[in-house]
Order: sequence, then C-alpha cells, then structure tokens
Amino acid sequence: MSLRGKVATIMAFPVAVLLASASLAFLAESRSGSMLLATQHAYAVQHEIDLVMNDLVDAETGTRGFLLTGDRSYLSPYERGAAAVHGDLGRLSSLTAGNADQAARIHRLQYLITDRLTSLVVLQTFAPVTDSTNRKAMVGIMDEGKGLMDTIRSVLGSAGTQEAAVLRSQQLSLDRARHLAFLLAVAGTPGAVLLALAIVFLAAERVVSRLSRIKDNARRLERGEPLLDAGDDRDEIGELGRVLVETGARLAELQKELRHMATVDELTGLANRRGFLAVAEHQLRLATRLGEPVAVLFLDVDNLKPVNDLLGHAVGDQLLRETADLMADTFRDSDLLGRVGGDEFCVLLATREDPGAKIALGRLREIAARRNLEPSRTYQLGFSVGLTEFDPSNPATVQALMDAADSLMYAEKRAKHAAAQDGPREPVQA
Repeated sequence: MSLRGKVATIMAFPVAVLLASASLAFLAESRSGSMLLATQHAYAVQHEIDLVMNDLVDAETGTRGFLLTGDRSYLSPYERGAAAVHGDLGRLSSLTAGNADQAARIHRLQYLITDRLTSLVVLQTFAPVTDSTNRKAMVGIMDEGKGLMDTIRSVLGSAGTQEAAVLRSQQLSLDRARHLAFLLAVAGTPGAVLLALAIVFLAAERVVSRLSRIKDNARRLERGEPLLDAGDDRDEIGELGRVLVETGARLAELQKELRHMATVDELTGLANRRGFLAVAEHQLRLATRLGEPVAVLFLDVDNLKPVNDLLGHAVGDQLLRETADLMADTFRDSDLLGRVGGDEFCVLLATREDPGAKIALGRLREIAARRNLEPSRTYQLGFSVGLTEFDPSNPATVQALMDAADSLMYAEKRAKHAAAQDGPREPVQA
C-alpha cells in the first residue's frame, strides 16, 4: 500500500466511527417514530378489545334485567351492545390484519361472539322468571354462556398480550439503539480519535525510523561501506530505500570495476604499475615491521620491438602475455607480479621461505629455455633481469628498490648487446 493510502486508511478510522454513530442516531430516531406508531397501534387495539368486551357486558346486563323484570326497556343495553360488537370486532380485525396469529384469534372471536349473542337471545325467552320457569334449562343456558364469556375473555386477553409483547420488543430495540448511539457519541468517537492519533504517532515514528535508515545508508554509500537492508515495504519510502540500496550496489560494482581497471593490466591480467606500487608499499612496510627480507626483480622483455615490427603487434602482445603466464607459473602465489611498463615487469618476492630470489630467477630462465625448444615458434622468449634485495635494517622505498633493479637490468641488457656485437648474431636466448 502506498504511503498516501496508509494515511487515508488511518484518517478514515475516526470518520467511520463518526458515520456509524450518526447512522445509529438516525436509526434510533427512525425507531422512535416507529415506536410512536406502534404505541398508537397498541392503544388502538386495546381500545377495540375493551369496546368488544364492553359491548358483550352491556348485552349480558340488558338480558339479565329483562329476565328479572320482563320489561323490554331493559333490553336497550343488549340491543346497543349486540349492534356495536360486530363493528368493533371488524375494526379490531382491520387493526390486526397483518398478524396471522391475531387474524386467527379474531376469526375465532367472531364465532364465539355469535354463539354468545345467540345464547342471550335464547335466554331472553325465559323472561320474566317466575315459579313456573324451567330454571334447570335456564341455568344450563347461563352456564354455557358463562363458559363462552370466559373463552372470549381469554382470546381477547391473548390478543392484548401479543400487542403488549410487540410493543415491549420495539421498546427494547429502541433502547438498545439509543444506548449504542450514546456510547458511540460519548465514548466511541473520542476513543476512535485517540486511537487514530496513536496510530498516526506510531506511523510517524516508523516513517522517521525508515527515513533515518535511508539517511544512514546514504552516509554509508558516501563512505563506501556496505548498505543496510532496505526492507520489504511497498510504499514510496520503501521504494526510495530499495532504489538507494540498488544504486549503492551498482556503484560498488562500478567502483570495483574501476579499481580493477585502475590497478590491473588489461593485456596480461597482472597488476599494472599503480596496482603493483600500492600493494608493494604495503608489503614492504610489513616486511620492515617484521624484519623479513624481500627481493625486487625487474624484468625487461628482449626483442619486443623487432617482433612488433616484423610479425605485428598482435604477436608482440602474445609475447607479453606468454611472458606474464611464464612468470605466474614460476613464482609463488605469495609473490607480487606486475607489468610496470610496455615491456617491463616487476616481481616482489618474500625470500624467507626460499633459498633466494636468484633460484626463482633460475627456474624462470630454465622454463623459458624449454619453451624456446618447442617447434614452430615464431619468436623466442628472452629477457634481461635486474635483482636487488631489501635489507630490513636499512629500509628503502619500493621505487628506490625498483630503480636499483632497473639499473642492474640495463647493465645486463648492455652486456648482451656488447656480446652480440663481438660474436656471431644468433637469436637471443633466455
């Protein structure tokens, strides 16, 4: 994720909590309206239940008054209740039409109320009650009516209980919504803001730490030291750190190549003059400190110019490469070899573990002589050599030793030329 995306995610957290709080507050307000409607509906249902019950009670009261007196004026409550009960029951049915349980109850009430009104009509035939009235039959009808009224009361009570339960459920839902909205508003939002600030602080600390790492890597790059790992973060800072590390690695490779180019002779693979002098000075200081003898051998390839002129520079380069290979095969790995000029080579030898540099030089001449005996050679290996030894008790610089060995080499070369002029001309041998 990008750095911008991380910041947006952190800042979105308190905003999300605020939106949730506002949504819950809106939900609580909506439920408040629904609760008001539900309360009104519950009161309306209970009111119709009460009216149905009152209608039946009026019908019973009027019937009893007529039974006792035989005066039809006492039937007015019955007539009023019997006429009103079906209308009230119809309104109750409309109010509970969306509830299957309530609709079943209303359907049952219709039959029960019809049976109750019928029993009251039958009961009215016994009016007025006298000694000749069939009291047993009348009491039976009254008992049957009482049972019907008990059932009607139970069904109406169940209808009222269910409405009350629905009302309580909605009240609890409203209370929960209000409570949650209150908690979010009072505790959640400040907590979210504090948490977001804490996350921002931690993120800022991490950003500063990562930037410090990049700064440290930049200083390491400046000093040429190995760089620290850039990490695996995928944002802009991580990309910057990886680019710096990759750049540092590439620069290190380039510096290595440059050092190689600056200190290694491209043709022979030996150290060039700069590389030879740098390492030789170090080894000479070490030999001085340890009191170890060191020898410097200065070698000049003979007849390089005639080979270049007669056979071409490619063959001359081959002559130089073969000389370098011969020296690498002859001297030890601990000896320092270098090409310090066009046809000039130099060797720094540690002589403590060897009888002497002169023995090493002898091996070199023997190998060159054997190679010169190989058939089909277009040129002969030959070189003039000067050798000087370093005395730890009388320190000297590498350049001074090389100059001394160079003088001895030229002395040998002049002696060869003088011998060649005095005697018959033959190919120069090692």
